[in-house]
Amino acid sequence: RELERTEFLPELEEEAAKLKQLIDHKLWDEKSGFYYDLWKNGALSMTRHIGAYWALLTGSASKAQAQRMVRYLEDEEEFKTPHRIPTLTKSHKDFIPDGRYWRGGVWASTNYMVLKGLQQYGYHHLAPEIATEHLQAVVNLYRKENTLFECYAPTGDGPSTTAKGNPVRRDFVGWTGLSPISMLFEFVFGIRTDVPENTIYWDIRLTQRHGIEKYPFGKENELTLLCQARKDNNEAPQITFRSDRPVKLVVTWGDEVCRQTQILE
Repeated sequence: RELERTEFLPELEEEAAKLKQLIDHKLWDEKSGFYYDLWKNGALSMTRHIGAYWALLTGSASKAQAQRMVRYLEDEEEFKTPHRIPTLTKSHKDFIPDGRYWRGGVWASTNYMVLKGLQQYGYHHLAPEIATEHLQAVVNLYRKENTLFECYAPTGDGPSTTAKGNPVRRDFVGWTGLSPISMLFEFVFGIRTDVPENTIYWDIRLTQRHGIEKYPFGKENELTLLCQARKDNNEAPQITFRSDRPVKLVVTWGDEVCRQTQILE
């Protein structure tokens, strides 16, 4: 659809529907409420790892399935470590506190995948909470080491190690650059953009002064989005908004009980 090659749409939509059906039939375990890898003998691995959350990003899971999977993200014996989200649950026998790459390591790339999935299913409180935890852990270590790392320990006190127990790569922006850019803008600040629709969505949850200046929007537009400090989340935000060209800004604020929206054009 994006490439305007619509002759392929029926075939791809049919394949996607079949894959979703196959995933639900083969990989979902109703008893534990999670998706698992499949062994060659047809048995589920029963190893809970972060890869299962692709089902949220792709929209494959039902709302009920997503709700059950999200519970693991809030369980301190599973994925709720001091620095979320470990790639392997804490309850697994092969989990290692320093992360040891994929035995519990926290990667910005997989975190971002889960956050986008949570956003799709309406977990607009949990996603910023996890993003803030992750960003704070990355910043804390940056202040000590003056650099970014390939991945991080789920304990929240340092970088992870490789599969052989060696230190992971230092001076690694790569996917770790998602932390102070995309995660900060989209989930901590709550600023989400849709360039084709010429629209910015701003879900304001922070009460301290925050925002972005010289924010590129599309090929030629540049924005300033600033929100002044507030006494609490239900106070209407005082916003400074500048744009080189006309755009639509949709602002949402308030706690989960009293959400309010204002549209500025």
